[in-house]
Amino acid sequence: MLKKAVIAGLAVAVGVAVLAWLSPKLISTIRYQASQAVESVENAVPLETEIGRLRAEVKRLEADEQHYYDQVAHQAVGVDKLRADVDQTSTAMAKQWENIEAMRKSLGDEDNVRTSFRFGTRTYTRDEVTEQLARDFNSYTNCEKELKAKKELLNAGEKSLAASEDQLGALKGTRRDMEVELAKLEADLKLVRLKEAQSSMKVDDGEYARVRADIAKLRDRVAEKQKALDYEAQFTNGTIDATAAPSQANEKDLLKQIDEKDGQKADAKKVADKQ
Repeated sequence: MLKKAVIAGLAVAVGVAVLAWLSPKLISTIRYQASQAVESVENAVPLETEIGRLRAEVKRLEADEQHYYDQVAHQAVGVDKLRADVDQTSTAMAKQWENIEAMRKSLGDEDNVRTSFRFGTRTYTRDEVTEQLARDFNSYTNCEKELKAKKELLNAGEKSLAASEDQLGALKGTRRDMEVELAKLEADLKLVRLKEAQSSMKVDDGEYARVRADIAKLRDRVAEKQKALDYEAQFTNGTIDATAAPSQANEKDLLKQIDEKDGQKADAKKVADKQ
């Protein structure tokens, strides 16, 4: 079974290679169509879905940050240990140098040569002190080189740790920027959807025009009814009879109104004549 699969895979690979050699244009066309298909699939994804997917990706990045924290913490512990080692070595070397200086001072110079020395509760010969001084000085010299190398390593470690800490801060800032950008995009998309809904709303102006026309017709009918009532009130009493005896109260009021009107007209005429 495995042998058949391998043979089939080799056959496909050989076929593709032959096509590429015989027709580079065909291979280019296939690649273009494949890229177009991928782009079409991506464009078919709703924007809300894409925002949700990207927000999930940002959450995943936040979870991955813990792994980076662990790495930097491990690096920081290593730097702390190296720094403590440098401090301990420096302290030990300072103490060793004090001992070297004491032995060197006890040996004196060529004009003051001592043959025995007492340190603590023991007495040493000059040769013993000289040999010990040589060993301590050689050890100090070697430790000095070692301390220099450790300090250089510590300096490099501190720089690397500082760079890692800066990178952690940058990663967190970048993630927050992405969260803000996604929130802004989501708000913008909601506004776009709202505008799309408004633009897609179809209003039937004909219906509004029809209702307005019906209202106008109703207004005319009401006006006609009102006119009819006015005419009915005007002609209900029939033809005027000038010889009929008027009502005393009505006649008196009528004459008064006519006299007042006649006086108003006379006054208006006088004003007009003066002008």
